[in-house]
Amino acid sequence: EVKVFYHLYRQQAVFNPRSGENGPLDPAQYEFFTQYQGATSTPDEELAPSELASYLQHGDAINDNGRSLRNLLLQLHSLQRVTTLCIDQDFDVFIFARADLAYHDAIDPRAVRFCARHARGCVIPEWQWWSGCNDRFAICGRSAARTYGFRLQAAQAYCAQGSTSLHAETFLHGVLRSAGIKLRVTSARASRIRLGGLKHEEDFNPMANIVGGRRRKLHLQLLRMASRWM
Repeated sequence: EVKVFYHLYRQQAVFNPRSGENGPLDPAQYEFFTQYQGATSTPDEELAPSELASYLQHGDAINDNGRSLRNLLLQLHSLQRVTTLCIDQDFDVFIFARADLAYHDAIDPRAVRFCARHARGCVIPEWQWWSGCNDRFAICGRSAARTYGFRLQAAQAYCAQGSTSLHAETFLHGVLRSAGIKLRVTSARASRIRLGGLKHEEDFNPMANIVGGRRRKLHLQLLRMASRWM
């Protein structure tokens, strides 16, 4: 049995200088989701300017005047909203999937079996680590789903304790590690779809975007460990 839940932001246009997107958003794109259980809200309803300002005090990881940080916080708020909708229901496996991705591969049955066996199991993409863990999509056991979906609740303490800015992949890695999550990876691919239907060219090489030095060694160890289905 599979059930679908969603949270989406209602907005009339998309403006993102980093991705080059700037234009109106077709309201018809929301209609597909009305067959499922979910909720919508506006970005301003989820994220107050004071919250963004509080995180900017720890720095701006992407150095784009907080625009990417704002998008990350909106993502984390959305994850929290949709997790709240489904987490207390009697599911064995939870799949967090962004709606703006084109998925090229079917879900690996090993990932589903692994997370059904291990409540703290979490399966993420093996590509685009960016000094942490890819946060595009995830397959989770019951306990890992709480950690993954509610990680916004740990964000302020993470920044304060580490005296660091909030960075999507690094933060996810820190949260999963602190919670003792059993991490595994999947080769399943997904590409971002930009405004107007343009597909973003992605690098799916597992070795790409892993920084050098000691951190590279740690990520290589993590990649080898997370490739073992057991």
